[in-house]
Amino acid sequence: MDARSVRSGNCAILVLPMATNAKQGHRLDDSLTRKNNTHTKTDMKTNTEMTALITAMPARSAWMRGVKAYALEMVESAESELATVADLKKELLNGATNWREYSYGGCALIYDADIAERLCSPSEYAKTREGERAPNSRETWLDCQARALGQAATLIATVLKEGSK
Repeated sequence: MDARSVRSGNCAILVLPMATNAKQGHRLDDSLTRKNNTHTKTDMKTNTEMTALITAMPARSAWMRGVKAYALEMVESAESELATVADLKKELLNGATNWREYSYGGCALIYDADIAERLCSPSEYAKTREGERAPNSRETWLDCQARALGQAATLIATVLKEGSK
């Protein structure tokens, strides 16, 4: 295998010859391209376009409506255009290392009642006494919110990659 280096602007790019994986029958560099998910300028969506696509997605449950609301808030609060999936998580986490830290750090809703109102159906909301009771035996409302935020980030990544579901 012979590798060569190519300069592109301020970056040096290492070009490797294509290799195949005989067992799986696909090119090894295909998996790298899929993981990087880089987009060209023509594939970029503005935050306004992404907001419109997320708003148009169906949300049949209270949970999904809450996830959609978090996704819309995150896209609107993004300081720059979300160009690639690689940049997406870093931009959306706003300095936190994961969604739990983001939730517990006060970057999203902080009151249990507000979180419960966003993520629960009216009957579930009443059953938890408007957020006074924990959502289940294993989580607090902030943990529940962290889970929803992770799903919202996945929703945004899906919209960024595909355009819409």
